[in-house]
Amino acid sequence: MTPGPAAYYDRLQRTDQSLNDNTMDEVYYGFCSGTESDRHERKMKRKKHSPAYKLCLQATKAKQKGSFNKALTLYNRALKINPFHAVTYYERSDLPNLDVTDKELARMESIFSKTSNQQDKILISFALARAYDKREQYEKAFDRLQVGNKLKRETVDYDPATIRKDIVRIMEVFTEFEFLNTENQGHDTRRPIFILGMPRSGTTLIEQIISSHPDVVAGGELYALNRAVAPAFSSVNMAAPMGKKLAGVNKDIRSRCVDNYLKMLPGKGRRVTDKMPSNFLHVGWICLLFNQAKIIHVKRNKMATIFSCYQQYFAHGNEYSYDLHELSEYYDSYDLLMQYWGVLFKDRIYHINYEDVVLNQEEETRKVIEYCGLEWNNACLSFEKNKRTVTTLSTGQVRQPIYKTSLNHWKNYASYIGSLNQ
Repeated sequence: MTPGPAAYYDRLQRTDQSLNDNTMDEVYYGFCSGTESDRHERKMKRKKHSPAYKLCLQATKAKQKGSFNKALTLYNRALKINPFHAVTYYERSDLPNLDVTDKELARMESIFSKTSNQQDKILISFALARAYDKREQYEKAFDRLQVGNKLKRETVDYDPATIRKDIVRIMEVFTEFEFLNTENQGHDTRRPIFILGMPRSGTTLIEQIISSHPDVVAGGELYALNRAVAPAFSSVNMAAPMGKKLAGVNKDIRSRCVDNYLKMLPGKGRRVTDKMPSNFLHVGWICLLFNQAKIIHVKRNKMATIFSCYQQYFAHGNEYSYDLHELSEYYDSYDLLMQYWGVLFKDRIYHINYEDVVLNQEEETRKVIEYCGLEWNNACLSFEKNKRTVTTLSTGQVRQPIYKTSLNHWKNYASYIGSLNQ
């Protein structure tokens, strides 16, 4: 959250607002759109909360709580009511207990070919890609991924050059700022545990592990940092040289920012994980505001990360994810910034590799729990038993014990994406 150019800051604020102003149906735009589906919904006297919509919503809530059998039953009931319900096919597609039948595959292919609604085509494409992937029909899966991502990319406004400029500007701002006199001006609270990195890098897994500790509450993907810092800029001279802008955020302003942030945390005084991957952009702010807060950077193999992103339909944000080359460029920009933070705040950031956690679960778990200043608790090794609601795209994975198949899954698509690894 650098005070950088005003346009950059405004973009962050608008993104934050949009992420919190949308309901589930707005996320998917048209639950049951398209020629065939429209006719079916009109016949059903479609309303905002139609029976299929309600069942899909109930199923998704069950899925987020780890009740996969209940979720599958509810999704299937929704599809009986409306067999053209694109969002139900999509939401159902990542259930670990789902086996898509040949009949269902044919139905989804038919919906894709007949519907005139782009959003339905996008959702069905991603659902088909997951189904073919599970059947190890990787050529068909990649074909559907390409179609879905291309259609989605047409709907988003993203300029790869902008993020590169933003990251360069962040580094310029913090390079020009003098930190020597600010080391003890932050707040001493130890409550927040920031977990950050690229999407699909393992941040949800690390949060699941840490929040399995009885002294920690999972905050999930909080937007508290953006909201807490916003008031600081009302008293900062945006026309000043970049380094002086940061200097204008004095100790009193920082204290107000932290107070605002702490008021937004759940947990009633307990330690809280703030697992917002994009907070990698704001490590400078975190270090300025918090003397004692823990910062955990989760890193994963580049190819595994970008392909996992490419496989996902993100309801909001992550606009760079729908083109493989743009994804690769974004990863490189993220990596550059994290290297910069590592030099500037080398003693403040704990770096953990996803692959190390998968291959050496207990060792890596003990180290990260120790870093957080927590006493050891065996529950952290059985994170899949954690009953919290998980709303991220990793809800299915973190309900299972650690498995190694995800490490090299991208290699099944190496012939299609291998050039990005050069």
